[in-house]
Amino acid sequence: MTRPFTAACIQLTAGPDLAPNIAVAAERIRAAHALGAELVLTPENTTMIEPRRPLLLEKALPEARHPAVPAFAQLAAELGIWLLIGSLAIKVEAARCTNRSYLFDPKSHITARYNKIHMFDIDLTTDERYHESASFRPGPTTR
Repeated sequence: MTRPFTAACIQLTAGPDLAPNIAVAAERIRAAHALGAELVLTPENTTMIEPRRPLLLEKALPEARHPAVPAFAQLAAELGIWLLIGSLAIKVEAARCTNRSYLFDPKSHITARYNKIHMFDIDLTTDERYHESASFRPGPTTR
């Protein structure tokens, strides 16, 4: 038997620093829950947008040390919700990160992880280029 549920997609404009972005995301997740959401989804790069590669690599952390992972796990448990974090920059090598999504259950467990497969690489002009593949390692493809 199934029952209806309420889902919420929150919007964020992340900046270059983790702590304020985690705080804003938590505030919006709480607001969505207050409106009845049992499943809350956040966008890609929930906790950091850092366009300068050296600073991105300096600020990105491995999953075991990333403050957003326990913060969002605890929030999911506190609110009793399913929480899908669109992605976090997770350091996986000295010079590379992965763009990883997390699904937390209402008891704070990570029930799924997904590393983004397709990198966003584009040359708009000779002066404006975006090459996600320079800093991020794609996840494995499955068939």
